[in-house]
This record gives sequence, C-alpha cells and structure tokens, in this order.
Amino acid sequence: MVQKGIVCSDGPIHIVLGNEAADPDSCVCAIALAAALDKTLDGPLVVPMISVPRADFKLQLDRVHLLRRAGLIGGGEGPLWTPDHVSFSDELSLEKLSADSLNVHLVDHNKLSAPYASIAPCVTSITDHHADEEQYTQTVSASDRLVELGVGSCASLVAERIQALHAPLLTDPSLCTMLLGAILLDTVNLDPSAKAQKPREAPIADEMLLGPAASLLNVAATAEGRAAFFAELLAVKADTALLLRFPMEDLLRQDYKEEQLPTGGQGGGVKVGVGSVVLPLPALLSRQPSPDLAREMSAYATARGLQLLLLMSVDLPARQRYVLLHCDDQLLREEAIRLMDSLSLTPMAMDAADGGAAGLLAFEVGNYSVSRKVLMPILRGLAAPKPAL
Repeated sequence: MVQKGIVCSDGPIHIVLGNEAADPDSCVCAIALAAALDKTLDGPLVVPMISVPRADFKLQLDRVHLLRRAGLIGGGEGPLWTPDHVSFSDELSLEKLSADSLNVHLVDHNKLSAPYASIAPCVTSITDHHADEEQYTQTVSASDRLVELGVGSCASLVAERIQALHAPLLTDPSLCTMLLGAILLDTVNLDPSAKAQKPREAPIADEMLLGPAASLLNVAATAEGRAAFFAELLAVKADTALLLRFPMEDLLRQDYKEEQLPTGGQGGGVKVGVGSVVLPLPALLSRQPSPDLAREMSAYATARGLQLLLLMSVDLPARQRYVLLHCDDQLLREEAIRLMDSLSLTPMAMDAADGGAAGLLAFEVGNYSVSRKVLMPILRGLAAPKPAL
C-alpha cells in the first residue's frame, strides 16, 4: 500500500515516474497511468511518484488546483494542499528498492534525470512526447515504448494507453478531469496556432469532457464549457499577487530543469539550470532591487554548481515572454546570448547600483513561441567543440 509516500510491499513494485519539473501534465500522467496499471497487473503494488519534495508541490499553483479540483484525496489548506496515495521524491528512495522487484514506468520523459541514473536497469516502459533519446533499449520492449514527438500533451498518449489497458477507467470523473485539464494546459485549450499538437488530441479532450468530467466540473459538455475550465486553470496558474509572495528561490524551483552539457575541450562541461514561471518579469524586477536579485540568483546557482542559470518568464495576457540570465563567466554569458539570437532578445533596463547586478541580464523575448522545450536544445550548442585557431 501507499499512503503519503509510505510504501509497504514484499512483492514486485511498479513506480510510475513523472519528470523532474513535475508540471500538471507529468503529475496527471503518473497518477492516471498508475491507476490503469493497478487495474491491469495482477498482484504487484503500483505507485505514482512525483519528482519533487512534497513541500515543493505548492510551487506550481495549477497542479495543486487541478488535482484538488478533480477530487483527489489530500490534505492541507489552500496552496499547501497535497494529494495522498502518491509518493514524492523526498519520501521514497528508489535506489534503495530491490532491483529484482522494482519496475519503473517513465511518463512525460524518456531519460531518467541524474538522481535516478542508477535505476536505469529497472525501466520497463516509456510514455512520452519529447524527442526520443533512445535509452533503455535492453529493458523496454518496442510495444512498451510509446514516444511520439509533436504530441501537445503526454496526457493524450496516456489516455490512449488507458483505452487499451482498461477502458472503463475513462468513465471515472476524477481521472477524466485530470486528463482533460492536463491536455488543455499543454495545448492552450487545443489551439494549434499556439501550441503544436496532433489532430487526434481534440477528440480525446472532448471524450474526457463528454464523459463524467463536465458534471464534476459543473460546466457544459461543449466547447464553451471546455474554455471555461481552461480559463479557470489559467487564472490560478497566473495569479501574480500570490506568486509574488514566493521568495526568489521558490520561483526558480517552481518549474525547473537542469542539464550537464559536455564541452569539446577540457574540464567537466557546463551545468545549466532553467526555471520557468508564469509571472511578468517587470513585476518581479519591481519587487526587489537588481543587486539583491543578482545575489539570490548567484546563491541558487552556487548551491547547485551551475555555470549558467536562466529564468523564463511569461505574461500570459500580454503574450510576452522574458528571460532573466545569470552567469559570472563573461565569455560563457556572451556565448549563451549569441546562441539565443533566434529568440529576438531585447535588453531590459536593470538597476545595477553598486555593481551588485554583475552577471545578471534581463531580456524581452520577441518570439512568443519559445518555451523551455525550444530553449534547451539551443543552449546545448554550448557543448559543441570550439573550432581550432
């Protein structure tokens, strides 16, 4: 059984593991696929796992609201609410589980993050919509590897898997509401001009809505009802007043990923961290002086051994993106900015009193379609070998 991350089992354990950012899509996919596997597998314990500490679940307001709105059992007041019957990264050490009994199912990513590298031999299935890094070919069969680039939401793929594994689950109000919310958030309410997606995702979302989700949400089972639910999720996600109450460290950790980029020369490469927050950067810059912000960014980078730290920021109503960049190495900083030239960056004024903002730069992004999924491959250009002089 699993209750707030406490796992008790003498037999096989199946962990459905979401990605390290633990956005709503990742959380929903872990919970929904675990429910389907629990109905399908005979005997083993199936546990959905969210890859952040339980105390950090509050950092993404939309995931808290979506799971709570879907009627999941949980505890805590307001944004401090967390779901029961799931495990968080600080509650379950996968590395300490027996490799003979552990089976790991990856959702919303197809390569384990560094902290979980040692459990690679235990990965037995993958459901994902990112570029396939072709890992775990010895442990994941072709039939258990569902990786399809260009799908807007991994929840769409999970819904298709549930249809094949245990279709009656797609009449469950809670599960349909979660899947619908994740799909709408990841496809911008099925708007193909705003977010790449497959044509079949709209019928999947409509199926979730026309099922019991509409009645649970108390909205019409129509495009208008779907739009109302999306607007509700978006309003929670972009609650600027509440987000500005979070300290800078929490904002950086809210939706965060990092990569160790090998270089073509000597040394251990470049470690890059990229956070993402639905908060207008001018509001954040107005909250505190730039020197203080630079010190907090520097402390965060130092604690994680980062050479380059970026925070992607978006003003949803204005459809404006921003990038806040911190890097003490001038050459690396200039190279990162050069690589991001395709983003159409416009420098923003910074308060550099007392030189405290050294290494900190802010930009408006001219290309609204640039998300972290677009930015990370661009930054991997830092790993390219430098031409010989």
